[in-house]
Amino acid sequence: MSTGGGVDRSYDPDRNSRRGISMTVHDICEAYIREKDRIVVDIRRIESSLGNVCRFLGSVEMRQLKPSHITAYQEKRLTQGASPGTVWQETGKIRTAINWAWKSGLIQQIPCHIPMPEPGAVRKNFLNPDEVGRLLKAATDAPLWFEAAVLLLFYTGQRINAVLTLQWNQIDEKGGIIDFNAGITKASRRKKRAVLPITESIAEVLKCGNRYSSYVLTRGVGGDLGDRSAIPYRAFVTQWRKALDRAGLPYVCPHTARHSVATNLVRSGIPIEQVSKMLGHASMVTTEKVYAKYSPEFARGAMERAATVGIGRG
Repeated sequence: MSTGGGVDRSYDPDRNSRRGISMTVHDICEAYIREKDRIVVDIRRIESSLGNVCRFLGSVEMRQLKPSHITAYQEKRLTQGASPGTVWQETGKIRTAINWAWKSGLIQQIPCHIPMPEPGAVRKNFLNPDEVGRLLKAATDAPLWFEAAVLLLFYTGQRINAVLTLQWNQIDEKGGIIDFNAGITKASRRKKRAVLPITESIAEVLKCGNRYSSYVLTRGVGGDLGDRSAIPYRAFVTQWRKALDRAGLPYVCPHTARHSVATNLVRSGIPIEQVSKMLGHASMVTTEKVYAKYSPEFARGAMERAATVGIGRG
């Protein structure tokens, strides 16, 4: 079956037979996580998704896996209270893991078509300025390290992992620069990060940092000699959920902070080029593709020109 000009081998179990190994779904997931752990910054989301799959399908042998197994798992997860979007994401992860195992020669063939569920309603992907303000206010009732992390998310527009793992050697306080790339190899991060000036607001947040640790933010911030390790993602998400509840906001993932910064800046008229540099995008094309539609100037020239040539009139 050809798709998009390429060949989709996922649903052709008789093609390119490989060495036969009786592996279970759990074996495949474990091997895939081990492989991805070498090249992604944060493996925990992949572990979480595949962990939920394995709790239901882990003991099933790959050669016996059928679409009915997948749909039964999906129905079970929905009855457990998982959202359609979550089930869609988890199913996508197991399908990717199985395809990887086949291409890597771990399994002889793709055992069956992996049916994807309905993705569900599209989630809200940014907070407007009023909602951001409510969230920031709610963060003041949380531990200091959490408030500081949330402020850095919204002041810098960086990804959550870049903020939680920010180190003092990435900060040039005399030069007034934060280089989120400094000391981070390409192998240990998935995407380019930004180099940003230290504004007065950011400088105030840095005063909360733990100078006894190599990491700026720890759960022992403010000179506490306690925990000096980077803040765990799960610990952040726990506080994030509580802050959203206090703010009266529906759940959105922490990455929404980055989308909110970019979207609100573009909507306020900040040039796409400046927003792109702040986000650390390798190409402005990426920024335009996602955020140009929020600009008040989006397509204005074309619309005005259309009116002059008699196009677009009722």
